[in-house]
Amino acid sequence: MSQQNSVTPYFEGVDSTYTLYDFAQDVVVESKMFHATNPYIEGSPKDSLVENWMILFILLCLVGIAFIRSFHRKRYRLLFKIIFNWKMAKQIIRYEKVYTHPVNLILISIFIFTTPLLFGILGSQHFGQSEGLLKYTLWIAIPLFAYVLLKLIFHQFFAWLFNLKEVMEEYIFHSSLFNKIYGVLNLIFLILLLFGGLDSFLLAKLSLISLGILLLLQLSRGFLIGYQYKIFPLLIILYLCTLEILPWLCIGKLISNQLN
Repeated sequence: MSQQNSVTPYFEGVDSTYTLYDFAQDVVVESKMFHATNPYIEGSPKDSLVENWMILFILLCLVGIAFIRSFHRKRYRLLFKIIFNWKMAKQIIRYEKVYTHPVNLILISIFIFTTPLLFGILGSQHFGQSEGLLKYTLWIAIPLFAYVLLKLIFHQFFAWLFNLKEVMEEYIFHSSLFNKIYGVLNLIFLILLLFGGLDSFLLAKLSLISLGILLLLQLSRGFLIGYQYKIFPLLIILYLCTLEILPWLCIGKLISNQLN
């Protein structure tokens, strides 16, 4: 019968004289040795797109979205349902204040401010002129605000002229809805640009593609609304091309001329 070799385990005793102060001194010594063997190499500073007022602006937008989700949850959910079921807009138009409702005011404000800021940052970054951020932003903000305001005035005028108040109210609501969606998307793109480090050209392309898709959906809604009220299709197409497509082309041409 073979006898198994027994191995005696080794236990290191605890040094009762080693105090916390000794441990702190050892940490300091090891840190100095590590720092001495790894010298600090100063690199060139990297320009940052993020400024303090941008952080405050984004926080205000996020607080606004959190506010309407918390205190106007029913209206917030209903807006997203209308994206897929356009006839549900009649419910909001009939029973609620369309223009002065807090959800409408907050989301439209996000659209008006995030869109110029996003493309203003992209423009200043593309041309390498960070000090021109305000200039590029204003070049986009002023035509955009004028377009939104004048389009609303023209819609109201034609509603009065042709006695189409109900039709125009429904179409204005849908047009405003797609602007709100585009504003929220641009807020996401703005956050990704400033804090996500994504390629600016890719974000610009995504924003423009989103604008094109939303514009096509808006035009299709306008045609369906007009056709529902038995308006001659050619007049609907002419009206939509004049007040929807042509202004965007003019704004794009104006911005392109200013940037060149």
